[in-house]
Amino acid sequence: MQARANAIQMSAAPMTDARDERQTNQSGANPSHSTTPRTGQDRIPPYDRGTIIVAGAWLAFYLIMAIHHFIPAAIEIAAQRG
Repeated sequence: MQARANAIQMSAAPMTDARDERQTNQSGANPSHSTTPRTGQDRIPPYDRGTIIVAGAWLAFYLIMAIHHFIPAAIEIAAQRG
């Protein structure tokens, strides 16, 4: 099974190289292969606003549930003291 997967992978590799060469020859530059390495902020795409909103909502939900869990215990302790 692994040998068949390797054979398929090897047979597909020359086709992608040929396509890349044709794109390079047509456009003059190959955009898929940059000569400069991507570093810093270019390496990681920025988060979109929806991701931040969902993460904030989950955090708020978690904190409310954690506080809600401890309120009855705090009321019980206060009732025992008073």
